[in-house]
Amino acid sequence: MRYKNKEETDKNIKKFLYILFVLLFVGNIAAQPDDDEAAFSDAPTLTDLLYKLYKYPKEVKNRNFIEADWGNGIPYIQPETCDEHFAPVYPLQFKYGFSRINPYMPVEDRFYNAGEYIAIENITSHFHPKDWKQDGNTVDIWRFVAGYTNGWGYIFKRRHFAFNHTSFLGWARSDIELPSLNSNNQKVLNIYDEEYKFVNGFVASVNIETFTDLYLNVEYSKSITMPSFNFFKWFPGIFAELLMQRTLDAFGEHLLKAEPVLFPIANFVLKNSISFLLYELRRNNMFVPFPSNAPLNVYSFSIGLKLVF
Repeated sequence: MRYKNKEETDKNIKKFLYILFVLLFVGNIAAQPDDDEAAFSDAPTLTDLLYKLYKYPKEVKNRNFIEADWGNGIPYIQPETCDEHFAPVYPLQFKYGFSRINPYMPVEDRFYNAGEYIAIENITSHFHPKDWKQDGNTVDIWRFVAGYTNGWGYIFKRRHFAFNHTSFLGWARSDIELPSLNSNNQKVLNIYDEEYKFVNGFVASVNIETFTDLYLNVEYSKSITMPSFNFFKWFPGIFAELLMQRTLDAFGEHLLKAEPVLFPIANFVLKNSISFLLYELRRNNMFVPFPSNAPLNVYSFSIGLKLVF
């Protein structure tokens, strides 16, 4: 969807900048020491922050993992652009990647974990029991993505409980199976149908170690498939989101030391709230804060198993 006038564009830019300012301000306040003396003794330097972002103790090694997830979701396009009613989808995803768990924290029984992965995913209206009814236009979307996951967690009885945030990007090929009864809707659907398009998204996930190295995964995902791509309009919004996320990561150990009980969950809520708010803006304007078209959105909840080896 194109913005109709300059006033609407300015309004969305202000909204984007307001979210950016508030989140950075909150993060900055949370990272401040309690008094002036602590500011000189405990506050991390820029070198400390950068070191903790990209360096791990030598005991921390990359480990392989495989993961399978299945869930339920819904495709969505901004109604003023296309009010097509889609049937629910049932995403099936397989991941392979690397995982690092760093338990060497200033607080006992806490850890930081991070990793990268590649995945293939089939988002289809048909992967469900036969007696489940379908209502709406059915789709079959194949996605090929790469992602980065990180978060903090608790160790309880030698089991790990991680609260994570993931960002991913890649390509999607959509098969919209039924012709629309609305000719205007069909023009929009033709843009995606049997075409490869750029996809961006985030995942909020909780990993629960049920047996040694075997995790139950519960996640919520929001993603956008773009009808067209412009790097110079896409990059500023993604960079702003990355800057906010990595700022929180940089202060992670400092905040964990200050709030050892609350921080892993608070970090999970704040990081995923940042992405949620920004993807809510992008669902009608894929290159926010710049004026652009409405993308094809997919929202989903999934559960799965992850094996680290």
